[in-house]
Amino acid sequence: MRMKPVAGALVLLSLFLSLQLFTHSIHAQFSQDEIELTAYIIMPETLLYKIMRDEDDYVLVDVRPEEEFRAAHITGAKSYPWDDGTFMERRDELPRNKTVILISMDGSKALKALRVLLQDEYEEQHKSFREVFSIEGGMDNWPYRDFLVAD
Repeated sequence: MRMKPVAGALVLLSLFLSLQLFTHSIHAQFSQDEIELTAYIIMPETLLYKIMRDEDDYVLVDVRPEEEFRAAHITGAKSYPWDDGTFMERRDELPRNKTVILISMDGSKALKALRVLLQDEYEEQHKSFREVFSIEGGMDNWPYRDFLVAD
């Protein structure tokens, strides 16, 4: 049985639209920053590995509000809150010879901070960092509760 051209076109159109909706639903889970900055996102396991090996080649910067930081933060983290402007004021203090790892509650503010650091480097206002990363999913995705401390 042979399909008529109009029926064939409708089948192809419906397949195309289904594929577009599927693709859109996958990307809807990620923010635009996450899509653009995927090369700068690392998994929590990468940081855990550094902590367990007692490496000192990185600095962990927590950009959550100070109250959240004091309640619980990852061992060795420094507090540079994003919302009150501390991060913007103090970002020049971050060591350029170490990897900078940023974390926030869900990862979104860490990605904003990461974008600022990359933009600073691009505009050549600041010397480049060794590497800059954001923890995928932020504290919401940090499964290693044994490595949290409170002030």
